[in-house]
Amino acid sequence: MSYDQYADPGRLLVMEPGWRARDDSLRGWALAGYGLNFASLFTGGITSLVALILAYVKASDARETIYASHFDNQISVFWWSLVWSVVGFIFMFVGIGWLVWGLAFLWFVYRMVKGTVRTVDRVGF
Repeated sequence: MSYDQYADPGRLLVMEPGWRARDDSLRGWALAGYGLNFASLFTGGITSLVALILAYVKASDARETIYASHFDNQISVFWWSLVWSVVGFIFMFVGIGWLVWGLAFLWFVYRMVKGTVRTVDRVGF
């Protein structure tokens, strides 16, 4: 085993053999999920469903890595975006639905950009 301060500069981690390949694979899957979520802005949310399935499948593989938080973020963002979309639709009848949708959109973009940047930097969400 080798020692590396890879995930958290303040903590010494013990890395298993082959950890770099596994780490790079999970990083790629996390970035793919963020890309699919960004694409959902142009596909009406269909690719976000694919990203959700991907995140659920890869979450168990990413356990105890920095990428587990990224898959958790993608899952959380999907469900909260769905909730706020429904709430915005309901409030459309009162006239403030566009405001709810706008705020939900900004929150979605913020979480996706933050997650993408932190994945590229190899930092947990």
